Amino acid sequence: MKAQEALRLLLLEDSADDAALLQRQFAGYARRVVSAVESTRDGYLAALEQDWDVIVADCMLPQFGVAEALTLLQRSGRDCPFIAVSGAVGEEAAVALMRGGAADCISKANLARLGPAVDSALQARDNRRARHAAEQALERMAFYDEVSGLPNQRYFSRELSRWVDAGGAGAAHLMCVGVERLPAIAATLGRQSVDGIVREVAARLQRLLPCGALLSYSGCGDFVAVFRSHATADHAAAEVQSLMRRLAVPYEIRQREIFINPVAGICAIDNADEPIDDLLRRAMAAQGQARERGESMAFFDHQVEQAMLRRLSISQRLRGALQRQDFSLRYQPKVNLATGRICGMEALLRWNDKELGAVPPDQFIALAEESGGIVDVGAWVIREVCRQLRRWRDADLPLLRVAVNVSVRQLRDPLFATTVRQALHDAQLPAAALELELTESDIMTDTETAIALLADLRALGVIITVDDFGTGYSSLSYLKRLPISTLKIDRSFIVDMVDDADSRAIVEAVVALAHSLRLTVVAEGVEEQAHLTFLRDIDCDEAQGYLFSRPLPVEGIAPLLAALAAVDDAYAVPEAEFGIESV
Repeated sequence: MKAQEALRLLLLEDSADDAALLQRQFAGYARRVVSAVESTRDGYLAALEQDWDVIVADCMLPQFGVAEALTLLQRSGRDCPFIAVSGAVGEEAAVALMRGGAADCISKANLARLGPAVDSALQARDNRRARHAAEQALERMAFYDEVSGLPNQRYFSRELSRWVDAGGAGAAHLMCVGVERLPAIAATLGRQSVDGIVREVAARLQRLLPCGALLSYSGCGDFVAVFRSHATADHAAAEVQSLMRRLAVPYEIRQREIFINPVAGICAIDNADEPIDDLLRRAMAAQGQARERGESMAFFDHQVEQAMLRRLSISQRLRGALQRQDFSLRYQPKVNLATGRICGMEALLRWNDKELGAVPPDQFIALAEESGGIVDVGAWVIREVCRQLRRWRDADLPLLRVAVNVSVRQLRDPLFATTVRQALHDAQLPAAALELELTESDIMTDTETAIALLADLRALGVIITVDDFGTGYSSLSYLKRLPISTLKIDRSFIVDMVDDADSRAIVEAVVALAHSLRLTVVAEGVEEQAHLTFLRDIDCDEAQGYLFSRPLPVEGIAPLLAALAAVDDAYAVPEAEFGIESV
């Protein structure tokens, strides 16, 4: 309280003389005193609607006791010191009053203590208020996000349990909302613009969410909300989609119109006993599913959970697979369409885990890419292919070129070229015995770096192939600059050729383009005789697919190579035909 402000004093006293006596105790008080006198219970209750600095009450009121007066003050929620005065109250009664919350109890025979008692009570009140304000500030720092003004994840987790216990489960949903593109916006417009977007998104969510919803912000553009919805699943989905559309309406930040891409994942709260971490994990899994599909929202289902748990298990087991020697290679022959003979092979990575069983490549290759483990695994594949080529050569079997798939993470490895060179050297192989296949999309991720690296490998004599051609975004100008020997048409075009005229036209155009650039063309995914007939008609060079052979273990390839050598010894290509000495 400021020093110049008057002390607001409420006296509970039924005697006018005693009230005047009490007022005279403040005649020399340091501050001006404004006082009022009440003697009835109703008058006291009405007075409690106002703010008072201190209440001084006679212990012998005729209509109600001082203990009741203290209780009524406490029920009002007012933080106001309460001092009792009495001419006859005993020591035990005085102690009871103070234990009940009175600041002091003063005898009317010693009213000189009243002024100091008021000062002491006001100081205690001020200390209490300062401590409470500090506690609130600390709680806000601990439980609230400074930018959005919303509760943070710690507060949300604590309050969600109470919310569910209060009847929130059953017809309730937990929703994770992620605001995309914030890093790009920060890089372009600065951090303050991002903070402005976060505040605006928080404000919109508070307006758009149903009444009584819990909303929090966990940072990095991620909001979490819990709300009740008694609508059907379809109606709930429509409600959330409407919310997401309104959330995506452009924001005006610092006189600029900013577009964001909010993505939501929602899961139902089926019962009050579900762990909060499980609910958050499910909503985040649904959010990831929506992001992968390019949609604004997705509801969680247990198939998503099973896929997520499977992915986690694969990721964990993948870390030690190379050390446990769990990987193996399969080889799928490629056929020269002019001669009908095997002209090469593609090495395909397989993983058989003792706990997970056989894990399909489409389930573990991407995880190896994400973790960076593909660099070590890819190096093992290159070394193993070269060793196997040496074994076949030592057994006097034809030296056919083997293709190995290479990822963009391997291309970024500064030791990649050294790995290739060393593997060829250790196996005493000509470089042209090894073919590296890179997808069109991977090459276009960092084209200039890819061109430089591939040029070095091509100068070494390694054959470079663009895999999955037609699915990426390469331009003819880049295609002309790439040091490649072969284009491999993506199987999606091949399998559709029989029924899709557009796919046939694309395949024919790619073959013509490749030949005009003096490139070899390989068609993968050849499974039907009609595929083979069409490919021969348009002069496609090579093909691979189930029509010829499935990927085979190493022991299944040796008989094919032996048969090839027996049919036509001249087809057992000598090393000199590769045109380069062994590395």
